[in-house]
Amino acid sequence: MRLYEITNELLHRRVFEFLRGNGIVKNGAIYSTDYMDMSRGYLNVLLNTNAEPSRKAYRNLKWKLEEIIAGPYQEETKSEIEKFIYEIDKRLNKNETAS
Repeated sequence: MRLYEITNELLHRRVFEFLRGNGIVKNGAIYSTDYMDMSRGYLNVLLNTNAEPSRKAYRNLKWKLEEIIAGPYQEETKSEIEKFIYEIDKRLNKNETAS
């Protein structure tokens, strides 16, 4: 198992790099469609514009990560994913209070 510590990157990129590095997701197109429920090029647009995902994309990503935790992955992997879920929750709650 490979754990990646990428702290200088945006949250959605850190999640993608972690999932890709651990063989859970193959590429950005799959991450965009299967994990964020957006178009195939969504991650590329975010990365090229240094933008944050929409609230919908973050919610979908959170739900997908919760599914992974229920799966047959190692505890270290699940622990890191739980941290990502916590960060996404903070991001979503922060956006709700700002509205």
